[in-house]
Amino acid sequence: MKICKVCHIEKQLTDFRKVKINKDGYCGYCKACEKEKKKKYYLKNKENIMEEVKKYYRNNKDSIKKTQTIYINNNKEKISLAQSKSYLKSKKERLLGQKRWYENNKEKQKNNAKEYRKNNKESIAINDEKRKPHRKAMRQTEEGRAKNSSSCMKYKAIKLGTSVNNTKEENYLIECVYAFSSFKQLTTGIPQHVDHIMPLSKGGLHHPSNLQILTAIANMSKGAKII
Repeated sequence: MKICKVCHIEKQLTDFRKVKINKDGYCGYCKACEKEKKKKYYLKNKENIMEEVKKYYRNNKDSIKKTQTIYINNNKEKISLAQSKSYLKSKKERLLGQKRWYENNKEKQKNNAKEYRKNNKESIAINDEKRKPHRKAMRQTEEGRAKNSSSCMKYKAIKLGTSVNNTKEENYLIECVYAFSSFKQLTTGIPQHVDHIMPLSKGGLHHPSNLQILTAIANMSKGAKII
C-alpha cells in the first residue's frame, strides 16, 4: 500500500506508475492524479502542444509514414478486428446522432440537396442513365421487385421518423413478405398490396410484425385507418 502525495489517499501499488529512480520503485502520485495533471497541462498549453506536434510531423513525415505502413502490414487482422469492435460498439449511438442531426437540420438538408441538384444536373443525368439497365433488370425478377418495394417503404418510414434498426433476418422477412405479395398477385391475378397494420402516418413501424398482405381494393379502402 502507498499514500498518494496529491490526493492523500492510501491505494494499492498497482494504482501507481513504476519509477526506477524512487526508493520504493513507484511514482509519488497515483495514476488517477497523474492523468488529471496531464489533462490540466494539456488544456493550459493546447496551442503550443498542437504546434509542436505539427512541427514534428512536418520534419519527420517520411519516417512516420514508413513506420505506419510497416505496422499496418504486420497487424492487418488486429486492426480489422479493432475497427469491427469499435464500429459495432458505436453503431447505435452514431445512428441516433445522425437521426438527431437530421431532425434538427431538415431545412438545411433540403436546401443542400436542392443546391446540389441545381449545380450537378449533367452528372446526375449521366448516373441515372447508368442505373437504368440495373433498375430494369431488378424490376424483371420477383426478388428485385420485392427489394425495390421494401426499400421504397423503408425510405418513407425514415422520412416519417418511424424507421427501426431491423436485423438482417428482419429485413429478409420484410423482403419475403413483398415477394410473397408479388407471387400471390401472379398466381391469383388479383392485385395485392403489402399494408402496414398500424399505418406509418400514425406512428406504425416498418417491421415484419406490422405487415400484412391485402388485396389492392381492400388496402385502398382501408387507407390510413386502423382496423
